[in-house]
Amino acid sequence: MAQNDDEEGGFELVDSFRLDNSVFSAADVPAPEDEPTVVFNSLKWDLYNRVHLCTNLRQVFQVASPVSPDSVPHLEVGLELESVPHTTLLTQKHMIVSTDDGMITWYKIEPPYEAADGKLDPT
Repeated sequence: MAQNDDEEGGFELVDSFRLDNSVFSAADVPAPEDEPTVVFNSLKWDLYNRVHLCTNLRQVFQVASPVSPDSVPHLEVGLELESVPHTTLLTQKHMIVSTDDGMITWYKIEPPYEAADGKLDPT
């Protein structure tokens, strides 16, 4: 991280936008009324600025990170499972999910499609 000396000999934090934060709450997750309140058990960050969340329900959620100061995190995909997920392991092409029933399942994941300018589109 780059730091510059100011006139008083202290440090000025360059790229302070990196300290901005966004909130994605369990209340942002649509859940059926007969299900308990959603609780996040674990999370993993992938190469495409997405967060994969294990919950107390039988679902893993993929949340898109904000790509600009005006955007907010939003739920992209919810993966229905046979059992409650404990944790995930991400590779470049797979997501491996460990579930409450003692099973480990591999899922092939696709990277975000490329935009017209040749850069990956994380949304």
